[in-house]
Amino acid sequence: MVEPTTVAPRCFLCQSETLYWFTSTNQGVGPNLVFEIYRCSKCKSTMINPVPENLDPYYSDYHSLPTGRSLNRAVRGCKNRLRLMKTLSNGQQKVLDIGAGSGAFALACFNHGIETQAIEINSLCRKYIKATLGVDVSRDLGEYFTKNLPIPNFVTLWHVFEHIPNPDEFIKQISQNFGTETKIIIEVPNSESWQFLVMRAKWPHLDVPRHSFIPSELGIKLLAKKYNLQVAHVRNRDFASWSAFGIANLGIRNRTSQIEKILRRAIQIFLTPLFILEPQKISATRSYVLTKEK
Repeated sequence: MVEPTTVAPRCFLCQSETLYWFTSTNQGVGPNLVFEIYRCSKCKSTMINPVPENLDPYYSDYHSLPTGRSLNRAVRGCKNRLRLMKTLSNGQQKVLDIGAGSGAFALACFNHGIETQAIEINSLCRKYIKATLGVDVSRDLGEYFTKNLPIPNFVTLWHVFEHIPNPDEFIKQISQNFGTETKIIIEVPNSESWQFLVMRAKWPHLDVPRHSFIPSELGIKLLAKKYNLQVAHVRNRDFASWSAFGIANLGIRNRTSQIEKILRRAIQIFLTPLFILEPQKISATRSYVLTKEK
């Protein structure tokens, strides 16, 4: 058994003690470094150690900026997210999309007449969204709050929360600056997924060090409770596709050929229907809605 070389961190979500689990290597862009994975003794969330002080090299060319048919496909791919938001809506839909990436979800919202603001840390993506949608995009929450914009009905984080090195401070800012009418939708990889327990370091959704942690349902609930937020699991039909993604992209994926990428995508599409009946408690990803106690 490989012994850990760093001091065990406290859980990013509930601050409990963590135990060393295994090591994993960066399989994407950036330095090919090894990171230790620790598992919380209480909530079973996992976290990497250490978290790089500068994550910029790990996001070089991370986002694709689709145009034409590729952009249209990306927008159509947001249909389940729009459907989920509609089921949670009380008739009003003003959206703040955090970690907007290429802006596909923001554009899908615009196409449905939904007033949308976006936050994105990547400067190229911000320029791209502004050129595509004609709106300014904030770099972070601090900049967004200086603009005195209308309070959104929804704050969405589609596979973004796990990228935030300090989730406690982030949830604190959200809870302090948005009212009881704001619903926060968080979709994340699931630390209790059977795939994660079996594949461990080879699980594609681990994605160190871009994913600073992988939360469990209990971990999110314990953090939310600290700031008087209630948590409910909600069903987004995309979970089946993400579970299929975990199988299709098993193993080393960096510097793969275009043919291999196409083949992996075809396998994912083929497997997706097979995961529709998968119990979501152990699925690859889960979706939650956080609301402030009234």
